[in-house]
Amino acid sequence: MTPKLYKIICCILLATNIVNAQQTPGKTQSSPISIVGATAHIGNGNVIENSMVIFENGKITAVGKKTDFTAKGSIIHADGEHLYPGFILPNSTLGLGEVDAVRASNDFDEIGTFLPHIRSIIAYNAESKIIETCRINGVLLAQVTPRGGTISGTSSIVQLDAWNWEDAVIEYDVLDAFTSSVSILSSHPDDSLVKLKEIKVEEGDDAHNWRVTTDYGFLDPDEQEENQPPTQRRTKQTWTFTTKTKILDHDINEEVIQNSAQDFFEEGVEITQYLAVLQISKNIADGLFDPSVFWRYAGKCNGGTFLGASAGQVQFIPKQAVFTPDDEHGDYWEVSYEFVFDPDRHDRVNLLDQG
Repeated sequence: MTPKLYKIICCILLATNIVNAQQTPGKTQSSPISIVGATAHIGNGNVIENSMVIFENGKITAVGKKTDFTAKGSIIHADGEHLYPGFILPNSTLGLGEVDAVRASNDFDEIGTFLPHIRSIIAYNAESKIIETCRINGVLLAQVTPRGGTISGTSSIVQLDAWNWEDAVIEYDVLDAFTSSVSILSSHPDDSLVKLKEIKVEEGDDAHNWRVTTDYGFLDPDEQEENQPPTQRRTKQTWTFTTKTKILDHDINEEVIQNSAQDFFEEGVEITQYLAVLQISKNIADGLFDPSVFWRYAGKCNGGTFLGASAGQVQFIPKQAVFTPDDEHGDYWEVSYEFVFDPDRHDRVNLLDQG
């Protein structure tokens, strides 16, 4: 083989590889096309057997049974095949990044926190190799969305059969794009204690301008509580009172009580006592709570000093333990119980052997 012939063959092979590697958009539709006989999956759950789908000027103009329409233009017989609508890829960086490890090929994250002026569409690369793989798998439309910052910029809707972003765009700068990590209660970039409480998005003077207002502030304790995982919420403690009727037949000196005539009371003296009650409500992770505690210690009294009360003066009263499934934070128990303080109880028989 002569050197000249060798060079010619190499050039032909190289040119062939370049052509094969390039994405070639389809030509503008010049005549109607009818797909006949396929099982058409409409996309809303309906399926049409032995269907007909007609395209004209690049748009679907008819879908139904093939007996409902007359075929137009070129006919594609698709008996035994399944026909699906194109998929839509929302909230993606398609066309804005190529190789994660090569920083120069990624153009989806600008420097800064508030970037409402960033337009993802002008950075969209219609010749991305990733787009070709998406089209092969049925993805025909995508929402190109920037990342980074609290307000990342504006997204655009593109179709994936185009030479450049001008040909690809269907709707541009129509949505404000926020990063997936930014949401209500996200921390302020300069102060972790200040939380994002509200985001307002308003359309400006035209479709390409948007007004975004963010409201940061300190959360009050109730707001903080609501947004904590259940098992990290504070234990609720409530003090209340209950009454007890008591019959006195001995005085403080342990002498039998008499009236002014020095007569004994046959049934003693009835008085009403007020007892302090401490109510506890808390969430305990499943696996850390043993339900048998309720029946093993129900009615037991403290074995040592407890909140100023001597041993035997505080009784444990279980109320309820409710198991609550939680796929996000883990299953847990909602537990509530009471401690009743009775200075006259001194129940030595039922003292707790634990704290």
